Amino acid sequence: MSQSNVLSLLNKLEGFASTKDIKNLAKKEYPNSTLHTYVLDRLRKLEKWGIVKSEYVEGMTFWKVIDNVEHQPNFKLGELHEKK
Repeated sequence: MSQSNVLSLLNKLEGFASTKDIKNLAKKEYPNSTLHTYVLDRLRKLEKWGIVKSEYVEGMTFWKVIDNVEHQPNFKLGELHEKK
């Protein structure tokens, strides 16, 4: 579930954002959750599955959506783990 939330947050940030920006948005969107503490872990899983890609720029890590599964009908993020 939290991978979907992190992907949604990244999409709200135009599909490209720093880890810090994603964490800040997670705190704002989910104030009663600890999701912001797991953002980096979830992004790495999404990268492993080929959904996002990390880019290291000037000392910061940025994340970019490269396969937006959110907009594919009848697709569940958990199915990616089963396929690989």
